[in-house]
Amino acid sequence: MKKATLLLSLLALLLMGCGSDHEHQGSGNHGHDPNNQEASSGRVPNNGAVVRIVSPVEGATFNQNDQIIVEIEVENFTVGIASNHWHIYANGVSQGMIMGQTTEHVLRGLEPGSYELSVYLADSDHRDLEDGDSVQITVTAD
Repeated sequence: MKKATLLLSLLALLLMGCGSDHEHQGSGNHGHDPNNQEASSGRVPNNGAVVRIVSPVEGATFNQNDQIIVEIEVENFTVGIASNHWHIYANGVSQGMIMGQTTEHVLRGLEPGSYELSVYLADSDHRDLEDGDSVQITVTAD
């Protein structure tokens, strides 16, 4: 009983430290806003780590019912090791925390409009690294 209580307490602390909107499929909404000065001040140096968006390409257009596959490549950083992960934003609004070793994430449900998709590598303390990557895309109505 004491072990179960301790485990639940530790799990609760972990979830509180990262937000309460986590999905169990490996991504969640952190509520980090790269345009928010408070969130930006929590960023840490990349120390040689690099992230690039491979897909979608700059200027891509999608129908609002399309699944938008965001794929990244990284250098000098290993996602999935020591809780390293990455975050994705659309116009500064968190679209998920991508855990594990995956370098792809599917975005769904973006309303018609123009979006800046941004990605940032994140450390085990859920702090975004300073330098990320971004592309502009457009989502059109059916």
